Amino acid sequence: MPVTRFLLILLILLNLLALAATRGWLGESVQRGEPERLTNQINPQAITLRPPEERQDAPVVRPPTIPLQPEPEPASTEVAPPPAESPHPPSPPVADMAAATVVADEAAPDTSVGVNDEIAPVPEVEPAPVFAPSPAELTCTVYQGLGEQQAATLGRSAVAIRPQVQANQRMTEAAGNWWVHIPAPANRGVAEDRVATLRASGINDLFIVRDEGPHKNAISLGIFRTENSAKQHLSDLRARRVTDARIIARKPAVFALELRGTRPDLDEVTARLKDNPYGVVAHECSP
Repeated sequence: MPVTRFLLILLILLNLLALAATRGWLGESVQRGEPERLTNQINPQAITLRPPEERQDAPVVRPPTIPLQPEPEPASTEVAPPPAESPHPPSPPVADMAAATVVADEAAPDTSVGVNDEIAPVPEVEPAPVFAPSPAELTCTVYQGLGEQQAATLGRSAVAIRPQVQANQRMTEAAGNWWVHIPAPANRGVAEDRVATLRASGINDLFIVRDEGPHKNAISLGIFRTENSAKQHLSDLRARRVTDARIIARKPAVFALELRGTRPDLDEVTARLKDNPYGVVAHECSP
């Protein structure tokens, strides 16, 4: 029991001692504050305070350290000569040069391109349109009322004059009927002998042409409305060994010849074909 009481009293004393220490009843020790640290520095004048808006990359300017000067010697009675003038002007202090550099950097515009800066695209210049020269205007000339062979011959003549000209022939009127015949012999006696031979072979549908003209004394073997029917009858006659029969159109087909080209080419062609043997005249047509 006495030990417990002793420990309780000791605990109370320790608490009172801690209270006195926190309240300062036991005395205060000398605190080392900011003024004492400044006075302990060797060169306190070398400290430079910078404003917050000053550039981070500006160089830190430190004034030169002032060395400790020795005690002054007694003044001499001799007069010192005046200092000689330097041929070069004195250079400005380092601090002034640094300040001027900082001001110049702040005044100069920042022309550098950052990593995230967007570069304006250069507009594309469209090339000037190139206009191709227009081709020469084509015209058309037509010759009408020709036979098939006449149109072909006249077209070849036009191309021979101007190879640039295009010649096309087309049928404008179909043939009326087709005539199977044996061309006229030298005289009527020969025609009658040929008819007798044909009748002897079983061909009775025939007669001798008596009209004046290029087909007088010709032996007619049939007139047909279509060319296919006339060709079929001619095939039957040749099967009977009638090899001198022919087919012609009683009303031949009519053709037109169209010539297309430039105006100078067609003018020359029409001038050269003006006196053609067929008597046809050139007319303008739609190209």
